[in-house]
Amino acid sequence: MSDVEVTCLSSLVHLCEFGDSIMADIGFTIKNPLDAKDVGFNIPDFLEDKGRLSLAEVEETELIASVRIHVERVIRRVKENQLFDSIIPVTMPGTLNQIWTVVCLLANFKGPLISKD
Repeated sequence: MSDVEVTCLSSLVHLCEFGDSIMADIGFTIKNPLDAKDVGFNIPDFLEDKGRLSLAEVEETELIASVRIHVERVIRRVKENQLFDSIIPVTMPGTLNQIWTVVCLLANFKGPLISKD
């Protein structure tokens, strides 16, 4: 399955509202389904054949990176629960969704991501 198919089947696009924005890695091509709902799509700029990024592209990439670090921290918190380190039977998709929800909620109780020094 492609990134677009997985994302559309997950109902993520349906949960988005006008003004929302999704952050993704380079190569994650889900822009078209998001455009239909007027949802922003943020990926870092990459060089391809340009040789250099423009000043505006550098500034946008730095802004995305400054937010992305926090997303990575939340993902790390979810993974620290290690509930998904073992094999999960394919017969429990409904339960798996509930487990995922609980793991994400538990990650929220670990305190702030950013210390207020």
